Amino acid sequence: MKINFRWPWRTKNASALMNEAVVREFYGGGLSKVGLAVNSKTVLRVSACYSCVRNISEDLAKLNLHVYRRKVRGKERAVDHSLYAVLVTKPNGWQTPFEFVQLLTAFMLLRGNGYALIVRGFGGRVVELLPLHPDRIEVRQGLDLSLSYTYTASNGVRKVYQQSEILHLRGFTLNGWLGVTPIEYARDSFGLAQAAEEHGARMFGGRVTGPGVLKTPNKLSDAAYENLRNSWVDTADGLENAAKPLILEEGLSWESLGLKLSDLQFLETRRFQVEEIARLFRMPLHKILACSIAGMT
Repeated sequence: MKINFRWPWRTKNASALMNEAVVREFYGGGLSKVGLAVNSKTVLRVSACYSCVRNISEDLAKLNLHVYRRKVRGKERAVDHSLYAVLVTKPNGWQTPFEFVQLLTAFMLLRGNGYALIVRGFGGRVVELLPLHPDRIEVRQGLDLSLSYTYTASNGVRKVYQQSEILHLRGFTLNGWLGVTPIEYARDSFGLAQAAEEHGARMFGGRVTGPGVLKTPNKLSDAAYENLRNSWVDTADGLENAAKPLILEEGLSWESLGLKLSDLQFLETRRFQVEEIARLFRMPLHKILACSIAGMT
């Protein structure tokens, strides 16, 4: 008699395929081949991606934004220009210039585009730059090739802005006016990294034995089956249960149908995914090596 115990692992079954449209609609991105949702929110749970986005956005935010005035010979800082105070001192009522640049850069890296509303005062002077969430922006290109931006506020009100009203920070683009992100074209690489992290967490968070069967030459009684079921459930999850012995009755023995982590080269897989993500963001590996791999060696 054989009793199948399935590995608690997500697979891309028919229901997952049916739900992929829902994932795209509400969260962006999509499902990877391992069945995990890959979007701008879930990929930040992967330490390598988090490190790449944070390092690039912070490095750009450290650079000074200055407005210069051309002279006959050379140039000088235009400290009396209205835009100088916005870029150097305070872009809006709640952000510093560092925070503003960091946020728009992070938007661009994760979603392909960063947007800010250009608020003008008397005489058309720029008085504020208000960041707009990319998920609430819809960009269209007209027949005259000009761009229009439709923004949906939190209360559902939609407003259309013209090209001159929006500061648009684009990532790598394939059409010249809308940026794309590595998440869109390397979904499976991020999905594999997520799967490796989740599997590692499950290994240390409980008794993950992999797919297998319990074999016995005898026929299990109803009482023995219930005892086995309860014993398996009680010790399945939680780090505190990882070392608890599993009591097998009626001559039961476990036969694994999967591969061990050493056979799967689990650690090597995680290291490769760190390199893959760093390559996608063009990030030198040494800048994320300490925080991404230190815990694996």
